[in-house]
Amino acid sequence: MKKIIIIALGLLLSATIFAQDIRFSQPFSAPMKLNPAIIGADNSINAKLNYRSQWTGIDKGYRTASLTYFMPVYEQNEDNSLNAGLFVMNDRAGAFNHLEVMAAVAYNIRLTDNGHFLSSSLYFGFNQKFLDYQSLTFDDQYVVGSYTPGTPSNELIMQESKVFADAGIGVLWYYMPDDGNINAFAGLSVYHMTPPNESFLGDDGILFTKISTQAGIKIKPEDSKVSFMPNVIANSQNGVYELATGLYFDYAINDDYLVKVATWYRAQKTMAFLVGFQYTNYYVGYSYDIPGGGIGNVATGVSTHEISLGYYFNKSDDIRKLF
Repeated sequence: MKKIIIIALGLLLSATIFAQDIRFSQPFSAPMKLNPAIIGADNSINAKLNYRSQWTGIDKGYRTASLTYFMPVYEQNEDNSLNAGLFVMNDRAGAFNHLEVMAAVAYNIRLTDNGHFLSSSLYFGFNQKFLDYQSLTFDDQYVVGSYTPGTPSNELIMQESKVFADAGIGVLWYYMPDDGNINAFAGLSVYHMTPPNESFLGDDGILFTKISTQAGIKIKPEDSKVSFMPNVIANSQNGVYELATGLYFDYAINDDYLVKVATWYRAQKTMAFLVGFQYTNYYVGYSYDIPGGGIGNVATGVSTHEISLGYYFNKSDDIRKLF
């Protein structure tokens, strides 16, 4: 009966309260979920894998795996190009699953000769949210206190799957001079422009429009192996606001090895830390979230771990990337 109550509450909430998008602790490793226009500012052929494990001590918590792939598909010259990207994600929480497939195109143009660019993007997505009914157990499947898998249940599930489409846009201005020690960017992205209905009950369960803004500046002192990038990300979705500030440090050991250290602070009083390592075209990063909001005082197993892997398919000397 306890699981029935949890399921009912989950379905009720999906019909009465909006759902929030997945939040990665390494947002620039999943750029299409931050701003799809970012793929236009990068001329690399790039694949990224992310795996996030959140609050595993609470009924296995949330487990999220994603793949991002993008590449140039048309280049008018070195500066103006059309890029395409694909994002695939599976998010699981208990018996609930969310599969998302997103395809995006971004067009990048040079605005001025001294290094100002603009990338604009449009994405379309397919989503399926479903309930894994077979993984659930019910009171009438217990006989004399023992669970018997072969015993049928008389519990009724209203709806096990919900499919909906999605669309949004992104715009990114960035400054990347050919010879300079400063890069800068500012972007705006809008997700769920036509808010889809994701309710399991057949009623209105709207996934409200999400607006995200991003900005940062990367500074590399002349003749230094160290660069740093303060940045800020602000999200708004149906009256819920989130502000996160971050600071990246890169240390180039030599032309082939790069070490990255970063930290973020969110307005909800949570912090995340990252350690990353890049060797030529390979990258690996690990981040850990320190829970905030007092949840660590009332529950155990609320830590969050995230791993990212990346690979550039073209030569490192030919890659132009903003971050």
